[in-house]
Amino acid sequence: MSNLPIFKRAGEEVLDYLPQALREFIQAAPEWFLSGSRRFGYNTEESDWDFIVYRPECKGPEDLPVSPADCTGVHGRGEGYADGHVLNFTVQTPHGTINCIVQDDIAELERWRLSLNTMLNLRAMGMPLNRDVSALIHQTIWEAAGCVN
Repeated sequence: MSNLPIFKRAGEEVLDYLPQALREFIQAAPEWFLSGSRRFGYNTEESDWDFIVYRPECKGPEDLPVSPADCTGVHGRGEGYADGHVLNFTVQTPHGTINCIVQDDIAELERWRLSLNTMLNLRAMGMPLNRDVSALIHQTIWEAAGCVN
């Protein structure tokens, strides 16, 4: 389990583990937030830090402020984990892997936010959370919106 502190804005300190150019890429976005198992409390030592970032001007890997070689993985729309996202990149740090899902569509970002808030509300109610619950909520939100994700 992580020994990182509780954040004033969830994820703020985690950004410090990224190279400066990637940290600024996230912080310059009109919207970004930390999501995923580390935020929901069912993480393991292998869990990523998951950031959801809204960059409407982003068109793909060519918009990264660093070479893709500086990342552990980089995928554009329709490739690997970036299916449904304009860009996905991961960076391995001494504190674990940081995964960043970049959205160029505000409706898609709001579906991610709804998924996040649903999970946080369930946690606040004392519900046991795990990957299956998260996947079900995520799938339900996307299907209700007529999306496949």
